[in-house]
Amino acid sequence: MKGFETYLRKCIRREWSEHYVDYGLLKDMLRSFHTRRVQLRHAIGRDGSVAVNDFIELSGAEDLGEIMPKGYFQCVDALNCYEGCGESLIATENIDIVKARYSLSALERKEFSSLLEQHIKSAGLFYCNTLLPQIQQHIENQEYDEASRALLETMSFACTNILAFRQLVIRYEAFAITFEGIPLSAAYLQAEDAQGQGMFELERADELEKQIMSGLQIKEDELEAGQRNVMSRDGNTKVSRSFAHY
Repeated sequence: MKGFETYLRKCIRREWSEHYVDYGLLKDMLRSFHTRRVQLRHAIGRDGSVAVNDFIELSGAEDLGEIMPKGYFQCVDALNCYEGCGESLIATENIDIVKARYSLSALERKEFSSLLEQHIKSAGLFYCNTLLPQIQQHIENQEYDEASRALLETMSFACTNILAFRQLVIRYEAFAITFEGIPLSAAYLQAEDAQGQGMFELERADELEKQIMSGLQIKEDELEAGQRNVMSRDGNTKVSRSFAHY
């Protein structure tokens, strides 16, 4: 059975490729997290602690306060907050492994969610500022066939990005469970999922669909009326010829 990424590639339109959520990039980030966790495990000493220099090399931060992000990801939001989480690592020679794992988990959640949010917002902007206006322009030009094709392609773009977003969240949650990391909270997931769909303004797409259907119906009615007029003229012509014959 082929994997999700294989099917995802088939859904990506080449000329829009730079505007999709980069599933491969974010998946590679999760792989790098796995590698970092393995390195942390190897760095644990016999006393159950990690040398500060080793931890700094892994995390790229000189104090735990740097790792703990602000806003949603602030320390108090986490499952448990360890005392001294903002202390300078330089002040001690070793860091307790529990604190090291917790701090690394907070860093992973911050890095992953920030990049994922950046990508879904970029896709949403392209959808709203480029793709939807193109459909509207077709409608204004009464190019309803072109508008309907563009709408289908645009909705495919939105669905592909939303599915990629959800699949990446599932992957992150699986990673967090495996390595006892900090998961994304249910409230955050609901907010992000709603925001992701909101970024694509699906209601606006529904309105464009209604305009297209209305325009196609008007064109069809006009075509039928034109055909009836032609048939009526042809009938009148035949009657006139009959009278002329007699």
